[in-house]
Amino acid sequence: MGGKWGSNDGLRVGDIFECWNGPCGGQPDFDYYQVVALRGKTQVVLRPLRMETYINEGIEEGSPLYWRRKRKRPLPGRFMTADELTILVRYEHGKEIRRSGEEVTAWVLPDRTVEGGLVLQEVRWRSTFSSVQPEDWEPWDAETIKQMEDEYRQEMEDLARRFLGEEGYARFRAEREKEEGDRP
Repeated sequence: MGGKWGSNDGLRVGDIFECWNGPCGGQPDFDYYQVVALRGKTQVVLRPLRMETYINEGIEEGSPLYWRRKRKRPLPGRFMTADELTILVRYEHGKEIRRSGEEVTAWVLPDRTVEGGLVLQEVRWRSTFSSVQPEDWEPWDAETIKQMEDEYRQEMEDLARRFLGEEGYARFRAEREKEEGDRP
């Protein structure tokens, strides 16, 4: 693209984005936002969505993914109200800038996520958002969970091999084999 901003041509009202870098200390106010309007050719207007928490039943207690068993998903069309949001204040050139977060205007960036999704950046507050699809927040099936567990175990093995030296790696392998032998 080459320009400073991307285009909102491919976006539609109703698209959902996940905030992964928020306006205050990098923490997002809320995880999911929905496009409520397109502004010009390079901006969108977002509103924070209510979320529900659910348990991904396919993750067993002994799994290295157990900490990810409790997940959140957006409730499209169910927006947060100003009473539920934190107002942020900062000063720019001697003027007070207030942000309720009830409505967020963001630029479409020319960058894309690794998966090819759009990336947005909030005007003035620098929150960053990436596009998501329903499959991103739906429960994982058994095959996906097994693949993620295998990838996690392989990463741990690679780290152990790289940083523990021969003796440490041998202890790591022995513990790993004992764990695997204890599993039903």
